[in-house]
Amino acid sequence: MMAVEGIVIRETDGIIENNSEKTIENLGRLANQGTREVDRIVLDIMVHKKVTVE
Repeated sequence: MMAVEGIVIRETDGIIENNSEKTIENLGRLANQGTREVDRIVLDIMVHKKVTVE
């Protein structure tokens, strides 16, 4: 959709690199390292959640 509208993503934008392999590596790093914090937060929410049984 972005390409149709003439929007270009450059290697200076975010995790994008000048080749697909490095971009995928960056995405994997984001998924692996970023998920650790998400897992901790979700676990904290679950542990402290007050559940009522009806």
